Amino acid sequence: MRRRSCGLERCLTHRPTPAGVPREPSGPEYGSVMAQKKSWGDMTPAQRKLVVVAGVVEVAVTAWCARDLKQRPAALVRGPKLLWAPALSVQPVGPIAYLLWGRKR
Repeated sequence: MRRRSCGLERCLTHRPTPAGVPREPSGPEYGSVMAQKKSWGDMTPAQRKLVVVAGVVEVAVTAWCARDLKQRPAALVRGPKLLWAPALSVQPVGPIAYLLWGRKR
């Protein structure tokens, strides 16, 4: 039986392997990254609680940074305030970067 081509010359899925070399298994049944991802229903109660607490902390720190940025004079902020505002939405790096490097002490 002939395998259908996907139309790509270098397609990794359908590329022929050298004679005698087995193709490496892939997919969720072989422990790929996607197999490690859990849905909410698959988590234990402790894992669910950890996700909720982490989310609440993330929102609280972001809100605190946004309030601080709004109230802080521009002279006490490193860089333009207009660039720090959207940077706060990059989670969790933005708020942490603002706290460490964005504020002048």
